[in-house]
Amino acid sequence: MKKIKYKICEKKIITPYKCEICENEFKTLRGLKTHISQFHKSEIIKKFKCEICEHEFETLNGLKIHISQFHKSEIIKKFKCEICEHEFINIKALAIHIVKVHKIKSEEYYLKFIGEKGKCVECGKDTRFNNLRVGYIKFCSNKCSSNNFENLERRKETILKNNNNSYHDLTMSEYQEIYPDMVKCEICGKICLNF
Repeated sequence: MKKIKYKICEKKIITPYKCEICENEFKTLRGLKTHISQFHKSEIIKKFKCEICEHEFETLNGLKIHISQFHKSEIIKKFKCEICEHEFINIKALAIHIVKVHKIKSEEYYLKFIGEKGKCVECGKDTRFNNLRVGYIKFCSNKCSSNNFENLERRKETILKNNNNSYHDLTMSEYQEIYPDMVKCEICGKICLNF
């Protein structure tokens, strides 16, 4: 809905509200909304869908009102605060609750009730806390992530899959990513192990 400035031009009143579907013009927003609901109801895209009954809504607010009126008892609350036993429908709401109500950091809550401090799976150093859902990240640095055997194997599979499972069409950088210890000899041009 575009709002046009209301003005008089050569005895013609230019109306401030224009229907984006048929371009009819209206003096008031209410007039435009009435027109849309009467003549274009089937053309309105409903993009917010209730996951419980699959009813569709034009706005997120409409969906929220629908859920609070018709499905309040059906909402499954999966995430329970271990401090006060209040339940939440998602982990983000629980995280916000912990910080605002109990005045503790998410990491502190995680360590006390969910898991333990993270250690890099490659070198054993402490890792950074991400959030309540993920906890601590697996690696302390990009270097450890790059050196991890599972990650190397995954990258190797991806590179080979992108090259029709052939080593022959690999670029030097792709080859070195699969085999980091391999280098191209500057004298003969062959690829060999780096000693």
